[in-house]
Amino acid sequence: MKAAVLYEKGLVVEDNIEIPNLVKGQVLVKVAYSGICRSQLMEIRGFRGVDKYLPHLLGHEGSGIVIEIGEKVTKVKPGDHVTLTWIKGKGIEAGGCKYKKGNVTINAGAVTTLNEYAVVSENRCIKLSKDIPLDIAVLFGCAIPTGAGIIFNEINPKKEAI
Repeated sequence: MKAAVLYEKGLVVEDNIEIPNLVKGQVLVKVAYSGICRSQLMEIRGFRGVDKYLPHLLGHEGSGIVIEIGEKVTKVKPGDHVTLTWIKGKGIEAGGCKYKKGNVTINAGAVTTLNEYAVVSENRCIKLSKDIPLDIAVLFGCAIPTGAGIIFNEINPKKEAI
């Protein structure tokens, strides 16, 4: 598959990255759309400090179609449309995985989306109605919940129940 890999600063688009076998709680998704936020841009530019996981994949909001599920996954099934998010939800937290390109190991967290296919934890998938366009659904993974949180904190800085 193709993926954008962070080696130090800047991304390199790589071909022929091997997709790892799924383990308990993981889901393989064909990524249709990916967003990128300021936090990720800061990481790409090296402004987040020392990164002990280099090289690694990025992207924490996306949308796509489930291709395969690992053992014990019950939240989604092949063919389901999903939003991928950094926000932990219901389901198994399977942690990150490791991709390979030749003899180079490429790290990934519980969700990555700047790749053609993504192995993600079940708890980072939100099943969607197939009526929701995937180009809109990508925004549900980070942009909309983060924006809503910022607005909520602005109008309610004491975090009182409203």
